[in-house]
Amino acid sequence: MKVLVLSIVLCCVSAGAFLVQPLHQSAPDQQRLQILTKMLLSLTNQSAVVEEICQAYPTLIIPHPGECQLYYNCSLTYTSVPAHLEQHMVECNYPDLFSEKTNQCENFTDVCCGARKEIKNKCYYRHEKANEYCHYPSCVGFPDGLIQVSVSAYYKVCFKERLVGEGHCKIWFELPYNGKCTSRLDIPISKGGLMPSCNGKTDGIYRFDHSSALQYAMDYGDYFHIGRVCDAYYKCLGGNITVVKCENGTVFHIDSGTCKPGNSSLPNSCQLYCNPQKTNVHPFPVNVAECPYPLQFSETTGRCENFTEVTCGTRKEEKYICNYWESLFYNRHGGNCDTRNIRDCLYLPNGVHRDPRRSPSSFIRCYGNRLVEEGKCTIDSVWGTQTFIYNGTCTQRFAIPTSGADYGLLPSCSAKPDGNYQFRTRPCDAYYRCEGGRATSVKCPEHTLFDVTRRTCASNVACYRA
Repeated sequence: MKVLVLSIVLCCVSAGAFLVQPLHQSAPDQQRLQILTKMLLSLTNQSAVVEEICQAYPTLIIPHPGECQLYYNCSLTYTSVPAHLEQHMVECNYPDLFSEKTNQCENFTDVCCGARKEIKNKCYYRHEKANEYCHYPSCVGFPDGLIQVSVSAYYKVCFKERLVGEGHCKIWFELPYNGKCTSRLDIPISKGGLMPSCNGKTDGIYRFDHSSALQYAMDYGDYFHIGRVCDAYYKCLGGNITVVKCENGTVFHIDSGTCKPGNSSLPNSCQLYCNPQKTNVHPFPVNVAECPYPLQFSETTGRCENFTEVTCGTRKEEKYICNYWESLFYNRHGGNCDTRNIRDCLYLPNGVHRDPRRSPSSFIRCYGNRLVEEGKCTIDSVWGTQTFIYNGTCTQRFAIPTSGADYGLLPSCSAKPDGNYQFRTRPCDAYYRCEGGRATSVKCPEHTLFDVTRRTCASNVACYRA
């Protein structure tokens, strides 16, 4: 039986390996044994020597001579050795390191590694390196504290160049800045925030402009990069800026230069406005709302009104539904808005027109270059036929000239003397009248038929095609 010894004798064997021979003395001093073992590992093939040592001392724990987060536990034998480790090798959880004093993993602040390499990057721990992709950010070279990751709301928490935490600013308008999650209103535009500069501006109160600085705005409800135009404003005084956040239930009113209850208009659009009751819902930022098409916001009533009753002034007046921003947003994945809507009313006069996208019986109604109605003509209850758009109204087919449309059935009276004529396609219960070369369809009264002899409708006559 092998007995634990106070020293180790090295004997040369084949292939440059070493044999551990225990001397039959009292149990070895653990510290001296570890020192000798570290020297062994620094001089020869580590895995072979470790195996020899662990056979002699199956309960021994040995620090790895090269990396401070690794150690060997002779009592641990892998059936299948992990690809990133060796037999008996164990790695501390990041960012812990192996302590030679306590013979276990400890907080890195409590461990003196000495000559052993101290790994600070989490992705360089062997367990993480074994993964195909390590996504953890590095803190090497960064100061202690909360630090923004790229230009985003994500942050890392660094301590002594170790990653000790990660997170995401929970409120959409916050970014990591100066060691904490900070309102974008208090972060300069140059740093990804929304705080403009007062350089070159006269003293006064200003509305936040539509900002192209919102690189990640669409991820937080502001799909069109409108910015904080309703729930905040800023003051310039002597080149210094002060940002004012409106209280809940109020929005910024440019006419008074303050936040107060009630809707208010926006300068760049006649259909957009500030609504203190509007929460942050796609596609607009908080408190920004849009009138339903084709309504527009009235500065007089403070509400969305019929466009015919609104004076837009310098505000941009949109007439096409696809230029309303909510339509653009909800059609962004389902195809181009133009393929679902019609812009013909931009160029057509007021009235009813045939819908060029659909069947001849479909129509659009235009007013003020806006599409105000879409529909389909119905069946004419008197003539019993489908009606179609003709001269701005739904008209039954026997009143539409054959020369006017391919679905028209009213013959031409050109070169015909005045009088009543039989329809070739409907000879019995109707006829058409020619007067001065103009054709008019006539439906026979109920219980009468067209008399080809008298050329009028009569009762008790036999109907036949002349």
